[in-house]
Amino acid sequence: NIYEWNYIGESTSNRYRGVIAQDLLSKQRYDAVAEMDNGYLGVDYSKVDVQLTKIKNGTTTVPV
Repeated sequence: NIYEWNYIGESTSNRYRGVIAQDLLSKQRYDAVAEMDNGYLGVDYSKVDVQLTKIKNGTTTVPV
């Protein structure tokens, strides 16, 4: 699944599109998930076939 979200503490105008770590874990893609310094799970996008993008102006996306 592809999701859109805002990171906690960032402006609501900063939206991102990509996968979430919990989905990857449920598909046993442990190689693409790591626990970050802040305790949250993160995705290593170099190991999945999805690109993390930032949504600008509601529709335009740019690679992160």
